[in-house]
Amino acid sequence: MKQFILKYKMYIIAFLTISSIILMLFVKESPTTPKVNSAIPIDQSQNVDLTVIPAYLFDIPIDISDITITSNPVFNFQLVQQNTNTLIATHTLNFQPATTYVITIDWQNNNIFTHSFTTVKSQVDSLLIQNMKDELARDYPLGQLTPYTTPSYRVVYSAPMTLEIIIKNQSITPEIAIADIKSWVNKNGGDVSAHQYIIATPSN
Repeated sequence: MKQFILKYKMYIIAFLTISSIILMLFVKESPTTPKVNSAIPIDQSQNVDLTVIPAYLFDIPIDISDITITSNPVFNFQLVQQNTNTLIATHTLNFQPATTYVITIDWQNNNIFTHSFTTVKSQVDSLLIQNMKDELARDYPLGQLTPYTTPSYRVVYSAPMTLEIIIKNQSITPEIAIADIKSWVNKNGGDVSAHQYIIATPSN
């Protein structure tokens, strides 16, 4: 009888041991959910600069692939991992003035932080100004170098990517003038083939 009880106990112990091993093999420990310890700008800040780069310091090292960022109003952010615990939200356009942005940080599709701030009031729409600068750089890439004047001709932009060549010396032919201007465009880093060239004569 004692031998039976001893064998029974051994079976029970063996069963529990095997069960524990199986649980250890198949049950994975849930990853720790990170927390945002601090944010730049400080949550609910007022009069925030339109060029501020939001930054988030987490309490543990994080994997940037686990993090997503959204905002209201919608804004195009690019997350960059500055170090193991810090992410920054870079952007190419400035924020709108006098606007409250609510930024949501998700970790593995679960919200872990909500961040809001209000930008500085401004009578000048910096986003509009920046868009205008971008358009000027795109449509008039050599605008800062015009008017370009020589004894034989004067060159100005008359329309986007269109250079008007005003011939002052009738001894120079349009073909030579255009060839000279193409060389000038190329030397100054412009796209020769993307520009159009129009010949004009000076008004009296």
